[in-house]
Amino acid sequence: MARWLACTVLAAFILGDAAGAQEGRDRYWVDAAVWGWKIGNAPQPTPLVTAGSLAAGGTSVSLPMELGGRLALGTWIERAAGLGIEIGGFVLTPATTRQSVSTNGMPESATYAVPVFDLSGYTSGGAPGQSVYVLPGPFPNGPGFTGAMQRTMSAQMAGAELVGIYRLHDDRALKVEALAGYRWLQLTERLDFDVQTAGVAGSSNAGQMFGSHDGFHTRNSFNGAQIGMRAEAQYAGFVLRASLKGALGDMYRSLSVDGSSTTTAGTLFFPVSGGAGSILGGGIFAQPSNIGTYGSHQLAGVAELGVRTGYRVTEALIPYVAYNALYVGSIIRPGDAMNPAINTTATALAVASRASGFASPVGGPLGPTVNAGGTGVWIQDVSAGVALRF
Repeated sequence: MARWLACTVLAAFILGDAAGAQEGRDRYWVDAAVWGWKIGNAPQPTPLVTAGSLAAGGTSVSLPMELGGRLALGTWIERAAGLGIEIGGFVLTPATTRQSVSTNGMPESATYAVPVFDLSGYTSGGAPGQSVYVLPGPFPNGPGFTGAMQRTMSAQMAGAELVGIYRLHDDRALKVEALAGYRWLQLTERLDFDVQTAGVAGSSNAGQMFGSHDGFHTRNSFNGAQIGMRAEAQYAGFVLRASLKGALGDMYRSLSVDGSSTTTAGTLFFPVSGGAGSILGGGIFAQPSNIGTYGSHQLAGVAELGVRTGYRVTEALIPYVAYNALYVGSIIRPGDAMNPAINTTATALAVASRASGFASPVGGPLGPTVNAGGTGVWIQDVSAGVALRF
């Protein structure tokens, strides 16, 4: 089937509409544009670092505007009957943002907490409740621990479509077309959280360190059937086009969770001896209970609205500017996949503490577990491009 479809498309572009070409009508068209694109804010219900209340709520992270590109090629299969075919695709370069905080651990410097909800109650006063995993900063009576924490979030997207075109109305002032075909989209996102703490040099904690990495990476791949409409009006050389498309199909959502940490002495609740250079199989929000790769299929919808205006420089050349808004439903995003409810007695750090001879309880609910709920996202762009007709 795929081979037959590829051959059909290739033949359409090679042969086109010979009769239409002989009449001097446009046989092929090419649209190329450079985009400045912006994805909707990345949710982060779990606060990773706080300098205030441990019960501080979540937030959302704004990713920067980045560049991308789009190319579309089309031809008339039968111009007189108004039948054509168009193939197009786009690539959006990665949008990345990094935020970090740090403390030197000296008196009067800042104290930062990585808050968690301890399901076991061991670090939260005996009952499940708010606690901290690490707490770099000064001690009340002197230097404490330095700390550096960084959150990195990134997103990248690509897409392609193959549509058949049926022209409903065609004159010099107005053209209206119905569209139907196939659409593919892929959105990849990453959230990485890195923590590094160390005892202040010259203090009683010198030589003690704890470092961790948490990675939540998602990939959402959509394949579906698409229908739509577009209209193009022309007046005094100016050309205005508007399009509306909708697609329904399968969204494959993939989540990968990884985490690791290193320590020489552990933490206040879970000390470790002889741990220099050892790598533990868990970070903070990524632990043995949720580390792994998960996937699921969901029915999903995609909608796109596009508006562009240009000027016909020649019969064949139309430079234009455009705005597009694309909505993609039923996806999984990295921040939503994080879970602050952790059984601290079952973490990789707690296991290493017990293995090196320190007593701590074992038990309580499983956690963190995997959050794999779906959500939707808007992607907006402004672009400058050129349309060629020949």
